[in-house]
Amino acid sequence: MATVVITCASFFIPMIRTDVRVAGTRYWSPLGVVREMYEGTLPAPTWCETCGEPAIRTALALPLEVSLSYVALLLVLLALLFPEWPQVVGGIAFMGGINVLIGEGKFRQISEGFAESFGLSPKQVHSGVLTTVLLATMALLFYISVTPSLDRPRAITRSGQ
Repeated sequence: MATVVITCASFFIPMIRTDVRVAGTRYWSPLGVVREMYEGTLPAPTWCETCGEPAIRTALALPLEVSLSYVALLLVLLALLFPEWPQVVGGIAFMGGINVLIGEGKFRQISEGFAESFGLSPKQVHSGVLTTVLLATMALLFYISVTPSLDRPRAITRSGQ
């Protein structure tokens, strides 16, 4: 559970860097992007006709892969309330990891998504730290879910049989 809570804290830690200052800063947290998009400081996506509304701008502030990763972490927290569901945690972690890999692999789509939020070129936005944290967390959660717990009692076998 600590792994998930610590990774959820990454939502508040500046892990996205821009080469130029945007709205007075070069270091951004996902929460900062969402907040500035809501306030209208960051430009609304050009492809969105209804992005004049703060709620819609806020929903589209983060790249889809990042938003889905944080939703997956919240689902893992929920699944951890039921210790008999390790396969659910593993499934969520596996899908979350695939989500991050696809988002990062497809023409560096995560950086492109943040670049659009900042109104910059994708080469001016660096989100590798955030991507690495999300991917490492999903891999660790998957590993934990498939590894037998050390505190479970082992079956007692008779010697000589």
